[in-house]
Parts: sequence; C-alpha cells; structure tokens
Amino acid sequence: MKKYALILILNVFLIFQYFSYTNAYNLFDPVPTIETDKLEYFLDEEISIRASWNIYSSPYEETHIKIFLISTDPEILTQSWVINNSLYEIDCPFENGYNLFQTFIQCSTLSLNSSQFPITIWVLLMIYNMEDEILINDNIFWNWTQITLKKYNSIFSTQIEDQINLEFKDDYIINNSIIAQQNNSKYYSDGIISASLKINTTLIDTKDYNISDNGSFSINIDDFNINFTGLYNLSLKILENDLFYGEDFFQIINISEKIIEITTLNKKNYIFNSSNDFFVIEIRLVDKNNITVVLNDPIWDIQTNFNQNDIFFMNNCYYIRFIYPQLSGKYFVNISVFKIGYEFNSLYYEFEFKEFPIADFFSSSNLIIAGQTVYFYYSGTVMNDRLLLHWDFGNEIGTANEINPDYTYNIQGFYTIILTIYDVDGDNIVVKKIDYIEVIEDCIPEANITFNSQSLIIGEEISFFYTGTSGNGLISFVWDFGDDNGISHERNPRYTYQTPGMFTIILIVIDLDGDNSTFIQNIRVLEHSDNIILNNKFKDRALMYSLFFSFVAVSIIIGYSRIKRKNISKKIPLKTLKL
Repeated sequence: MKKYALILILNVFLIFQYFSYTNAYNLFDPVPTIETDKLEYFLDEEISIRASWNIYSSPYEETHIKIFLISTDPEILTQSWVINNSLYEIDCPFENGYNLFQTFIQCSTLSLNSSQFPITIWVLLMIYNMEDEILINDNIFWNWTQITLKKYNSIFSTQIEDQINLEFKDDYIINNSIIAQQNNSKYYSDGIISASLKINTTLIDTKDYNISDNGSFSINIDDFNINFTGLYNLSLKILENDLFYGEDFFQIINISEKIIEITTLNKKNYIFNSSNDFFVIEIRLVDKNNITVVLNDPIWDIQTNFNQNDIFFMNNCYYIRFIYPQLSGKYFVNISVFKIGYEFNSLYYEFEFKEFPIADFFSSSNLIIAGQTVYFYYSGTVMNDRLLLHWDFGNEIGTANEINPDYTYNIQGFYTIILTIYDVDGDNIVVKKIDYIEVIEDCIPEANITFNSQSLIIGEEISFFYTGTSGNGLISFVWDFGDDNGISHERNPRYTYQTPGMFTIILIVIDLDGDNSTFIQNIRVLEHSDNIILNNKFKDRALMYSLFFSFVAVSIIIGYSRIKRKNISKKIPLKTLKL
C-alpha cells in the first residue's frame, strides 16, 4: 500500500510540474460552449449571451477568454482578423476550473456598416494565449453561434380597405398609425409618408405627410384637388429608418358623382296679390348627410309657365326670383342643376296663386292724448271665404281679432299698427303702418289775459288778448265781461262798456280732452274823461314839485362840497410856526 501511495503522489507531482512549464492552457470536459436566448433579434432588443468552459491555466501564462461579435463567417477568417476587426468584444473573467458567464448586449450599440437587412452576426467565444502581444496560434480554441439582426415590418394599425368608395369632392380623411407587424407596441415615429395619386398611369400629385411620435398620420384625399370621377391609384410610401423596413402600400379609390338633393322651404300655395312685383323660391343644395353644399357656377335649367327674372346667391342659399303673375291660377316650376362631378335630382313644384283681398284700415284719430281710445276700421275688400283678422296695436302691447276693434293708449309715444289677414289655408297678407298712432302727454291749460287800454271810459272799445298756455290744444273760450251783457267765444275778443263801474272779467278755457282753467280780472270803467284829465293834472303837478325839490337838494350838496374843499387848501402863515 505504501508503494502505491508513493507512486500516486509522484504522478500528481509530475503533472503539476508539467503544467508549470507548459506554454498553453488545458481544457477539460465539458467542451466550452456559447449560445444566445434566441436566433433572431430586432435592433431595439438586447442579445442575451451565455458561455461556459472548464479550464486550467498556469498563472505564468497570459490566457484570454473573450466573446467577439463579427459580421463575417469565421470559417473563412483567421483568429487575428477576429481580434482586430470585430464589431464588439467582451472580456470574460475566469478562474481555473468550471466557469459559467452570462452577459447582455444592446443591438443599437453595434457598429453596423450595412443598411441591408436582415444581417447575420456570429457570436464567438475564443480562448487563446498571448506572449509579448503575439498570438500563439498553436493553442487556440473557439466556438460560435449564429444570430440574425432584423428590422420591423411596417403595417397600419387599422386595416384599410383595398378599395375606398368616395363621392366627388368628399373631404375623405385617412387617419391611421404605423406599427410593427411583429410587435404592435412598436411605432414607426418621426418619419414622413409620401402619398402619390394617379389616374391610370397619369400622376395627379404627390403630397408628404408627417408621422407623429406615436406613429399616427392623417391624409385628406381632397388635398389632391381631384377634378374628375373615376378609379384612382393611391400609393403610400414609408421610408426605411433605424428600426423599420421601408414599405409601399397601394389602394384603389373609386370616386363617383356626388349626390346632391335640391330642397326648398317655399310653400306650394301663394297668395295672389297683383300689387307685388316679385316672388322668390329659396333653394338649398344638400349632400347625403344633409350638409349644405356650395357650388361655383352651377348650370341651372328652369322650366316654368310664368316669367323668370334672375338667380342670386346669398347666405349659402340660391334664390330664384320670378315676376309675380298678373292673374290668379296654378303655375309650375321644374328646376334642374348640372355640374361635372355631381348628380342632382329634379325639383318640381306647383304653385297656386289665389285671389286675396286688398287689405287696409283707418282709425278714428292718429293723434290722441294718453288715456284716450282709438277706434280702428277695416277698409279692405270683403271676400266670401272666411277670413281671420289679427290686429297688433303696437309692439304686441295689445291684440284683437275683431273686424273693427278699439284700443285705449295710456303711455305716450309712437305706435306701429299691423293687421294680418289669414284665409282658411293659413295663407296671410300683412298691412303695416309705421308710427301710425301718436300718443301725447295730458297737459292742463292755464288761462291768462292782457288788455290794451288804461283809459277805460264808456263807449271806448277795449282789446283783450289771451296769453295763457294751451294744454293739449284749446278748443273753447268763454268770456264773461261782467256787465250781464257781454259774452264771447273768440280767442282775442274786443268789447265796449256802456255803463261806468267796476266789472269782473271771467275767462274759461277748455282743451281737447276737456281740461279747463279759469282767469278772473277786475276792471274800472269811468263815465267822463275829465276825471282822467284831472288825475293827469295832479300827476303832472306832483311831477313838477318832485323835480323842483330834487334840483334844490342837488344845488345845496354841490355848494357845500366846494366850500369844504376851499378850506382844506388854505395856506398857513409862516409866522405862526414855532421852532
């Protein structure tokens, strides 16, 4: 036993002694391996690499274990070329014995020189020795696995029909987004989609549309200004970018004539009134969604048995104006419209122009005072058909349906009167008189007089003048001259007194609405003019005495003033001065 133990120890010693002097490393089972978690990767993914080996390397030797990523088949390469020209390399740490190493590489970090995808990449595990930076070629081990790098295929997130059916001049908008066929959470972003529209082989136009960060875009077919119906080819081209392949999409667009309906709001029955010059049919063009369509210069074909005048456009509607017929009866209008790219229906209408009364009215007064009543009278023609009258006495403050109504106005102002007459079919005619009634404020008169003579004697004619206010227009004057003989209804009367004495003059005035006012004035009438002369003499004498006394007083004041001024200016003798 001792002999066998001694031999085993000697063998182990010799082995380690041999390893200590070798220029290489030793590999043991299992053989070194390298693998990835899958065989195909997209450029925004990570490559998961797993490598293993069982090795003994002398600490005196420069042994390297590395993982290289290369784009050329290693079967035709040398190890030196791999070391110097790899796309990416990873140093693998190791210890003598069994090693297991796992790492991740982001595809975007690889320096890929080719824009042609897919690209084959070899992931290579290499074990080698270096001596003074020289590769020892007689002791190299390598193993590899092969992977493929790909880009995403571009598809639309929402499937678009192979053929799009449109009506002419439709604002048809394609809203969609571009995603990866292999992973619908990946978006084609920040790019441009080029849209080309052709009819047969003729190019209509090419438009570029931006693609947003989330891959969405919007294309309006109307942007191509299509002028004809027919089959069109739409080509959508998406350029290749870092993650997506370029893609071409093709669609057929069938553009048919746009269906337009001619509509009108006019009634089929019209009131016959030969005093009118024109009547108008209002036409609106609408599409299948009842949206108003405005066309430039459509061709109108109007057939009718009365005279057409003209067509004009306003407020998104077409108005056809006709000359009003001179006779009542039935008339027709057949309207057709033509324009390239559109299909219209025809509009046929029958109109009945019925004889209708000529409406008019008058009132008991046009100018009234607040609180008074106005009586209205219908003065139009009377027909055998039953008619309904509707009166509006001004701003809907009062209405009535009688033939001859009345209304009391309590607020001053101007009022427009409207009379509307309806027949049994609901047709109507309107008579409108603007500011027909004027209502004024109720004012009370104030009586006052003057007369033109101060020498009132028997037999002398006296003129009286009315100087008071008129209220709401004076209509009556009553003068009583106070001598039981004189009464007058004039505004400015004249009167002669036949007896002397003191008389009381009474004036009563009455305005339009019955308001009145009374004025009273006393007057003296003398029998002779002597009394007047005597009185005048006394008045003249008093005036003379007043002037005389005034003259004396003024003379005294002037004399006193002169004496005082003389005394003040008198000189003082020098001898009266004392030093």
